[in-house]
Amino acid sequence: MDLKEIYYEGLVVGPRECKTALQRRLTAVKDLLENPSLLQDKFPFPIPSFERKSASLLTFRSDKKLPFWIGAMTWVLEPEKDVAIPVLQLPTKRRIPWLSEEEIVRHEEVHARRALFNERRFEEILAYHTSSSTWRRFLGPLFQTNKESTLFLLLLLPPFFSAWFYSIPALYLTLLLLRLMQNQYIYKRAYQNLQKSFIKAEKVLECLQDDEIVLFAKGKEDAIIKTSLRWQQIFLLFKRQN
Repeated sequence: MDLKEIYYEGLVVGPRECKTALQRRLTAVKDLLENPSLLQDKFPFPIPSFERKSASLLTFRSDKKLPFWIGAMTWVLEPEKDVAIPVLQLPTKRRIPWLSEEEIVRHEEVHARRALFNERRFEEILAYHTSSSTWRRFLGPLFQTNKESTLFLLLLLPPFFSAWFYSIPALYLTLLLLRLMQNQYIYKRAYQNLQKSFIKAEKVLECLQDDEIVLFAKGKEDAIIKTSLRWQQIFLLFKRQN
């Protein structure tokens, strides 16, 4: 089992994934790539056809279940216990004029690599840091979940009836922005500290859990237990050789 090769095929070892579980996931991914039709009954709607976007990522085009303000979505399917298979859904037509499909796919590939990470705080920051735009890298992660963006859109409806209600979405947006500024600061500090011991610090961050990012930002990386299979993969790929 070559952990480097697995990474370059688009798979990051999960936080609690052992060798046995990883091997099960590799087998499941291989089977589904060879026969994508096995995924059909995992979706709540029919899929016209699957395409292979990368070594380990399947994609399909459909507008169903895809909110109009979202450029793409990564489904995480679980064909068996502790086995997560990411599948990328792209719209049938380009939705966001200023975003290329290549940038959208890079963004979603971060979510796909982190399919076994159940983390929320830095997930969108990690994905948006693949953007070519400085503004999108900073402001793009304003919403951490689809529910947050949906709530904001709903809060915009009352102003059509009363100008006073404009203060509610404005307050909500301010709170989200303050949270984002704090998280972006933590991300930047963690990145700076990671550079001391690792190459490609941004790629290391994609392999970390939220609490690990916070500890690196505080300079307390010694408090992190680095004996897992995931950390073996990180060291093999990114550890600086003194």
